[in-house]
Amino acid sequence: MILTMETIATPPDHSENEHSIVRLLSTESTDQVSAIQDQLVNIFGDAIWLQKPPSVHVTLMEIICDTEYVGKSRRQYFDEWYAAYNETVKDVLSTIEPFNISFTELLVSPRAIIIKSLESEALNSIRETLLKRISLPPGTKIPPDITHSTLARFNTPVNLEEAKSRTTKISVDIHEHISEFSLVRDLGPPDFNGSPMQVYPLMQH
Repeated sequence: MILTMETIATPPDHSENEHSIVRLLSTESTDQVSAIQDQLVNIFGDAIWLQKPPSVHVTLMEIICDTEYVGKSRRQYFDEWYAAYNETVKDVLSTIEPFNISFTELLVSPRAIIIKSLESEALNSIRETLLKRISLPPGTKIPPDITHSTLARFNTPVNLEEAKSRTTKISVDIHEHISEFSLVRDLGPPDFNGSPMQVYPLMQH
């Protein structure tokens, strides 16, 4: 028996007091992202919802994620983390040389449509260095080991293989120069105001 796999609907519900360290994409990159998203809407229509361009990002690591924390509120856990580790993050990132990331793939997964880079060594090295110096709140996910940005998620289930087939001709060629990361809150829908809580510059010359 062959099972037909469908994508998973993820309603655009807002989740408060999530905090992450991310790279918010440059204006040039978000313009390119918007053009790709227009193509996705032409293909899928109302079956998807879009990550709004000002909030499109590459996650370095989540600090407070979309989960139920035990014992304290998300805000309390974040305040404790910030007091203990914010300066350490600032110091570590200031020793990292700026670098470039190229996004060259569009991937459709069961939960999302993403752009992906084949270059994850730089981010993974930074993640490894940070995790030697800081601790994440209990319940926060370990950082991902890929470099990607989420462009859209699904309002309704669609056939996964068909979705992949319909997006094969979408070209991705986005180049991002990474000279800083940002500490942000509530990147999820419906809106992100585009104002980082704090910016962490990489090594200055």
